[in-house]
Amino acid sequence: MKKLISFVLILSIMLLLLGLNVFAASVPLNSVTVDTTKEKIAPGEEVTVNINFGAELRSIYL
Repeated sequence: MKKLISFVLILSIMLLLLGLNVFAASVPLNSVTVDTTKEKIAPGEEVTVNINFGAELRSIYL
């Protein structure tokens, strides 16, 4: 009986997760640029990496 309840519970959770809608903005890959603060980096050094997507990113909270 425990196996049956576990199976039904897992199946229900999977169906709920598959029903979630996820929306992602499409950004063309040719508009993404990556810049770094240094050309050569030695082990242990810090570097800043800037990624520009060509548009403002927005968060959608459900």
